[in-house]
Amino acid sequence: MRVALSFLLIVAVMGCAGSKEAENHSSQPALLKTVPLPAITSKTSSAGMQLNALFHIMNDGAVSNVKLLGSSGDAEWDSLACLSMMRWRFAREPRGTQPSERWVRYSVVVREQTREPMVLMLGAISASSAHESDSLYTMLAGGVEFDQLARDVYGVAKGDRDGFLGAVDITLYPTQVREALEQLHENEISHPIKVGDRYVIYKRFPDNIVRNLP
Repeated sequence: MRVALSFLLIVAVMGCAGSKEAENHSSQPALLKTVPLPAITSKTSSAGMQLNALFHIMNDGAVSNVKLLGSSGDAEWDSLACLSMMRWRFAREPRGTQPSERWVRYSVVVREQTREPMVLMLGAISASSAHESDSLYTMLAGGVEFDQLARDVYGVAKGDRDGFLGAVDITLYPTQVREALEQLHENEISHPIKVGDRYVIYKRFPDNIVRNLP
């Protein structure tokens, strides 16, 4: 199957205090879930391309808006790509963080590949440091339930999205993340994995799990 795969090449939080387009934050949100972009067309570059995009990220990690800084050369593709990227999901803000929305700029490298999807049901908990992620992993390995720990970290109520991502095509992840997730069996957790400047612990849920998402 031919699809346009996106690869995060550069991550940079834009702006200065008071800017409407971006805010300074102590850490950048980890990208936890992507969906494929539209197939590359004859109007775009068949060899691939690099696009700069602004993501408006909500406090729960959802994307409410995407703006391309420039164009692929195909206005229809640009519009469809923005719709796809609005379905991406970032790490939500942990408990105690001042609720905020932010514009974050990502440089996205896009190229077309032939591949078969590998979809897993995943959850994720992110931390800002290796020490913090190691502490979270120790608690999980000691028997703390993943859902409960996610609620404790993110300060959400039972029944909220907590750390559950749902069905994720892991072939869209960077190599080191994909290879780690390929080794997970159902109900297993990964060791902390560095994603951008965050450390993420993933859990593989059973394929037939049913979760009520808001």
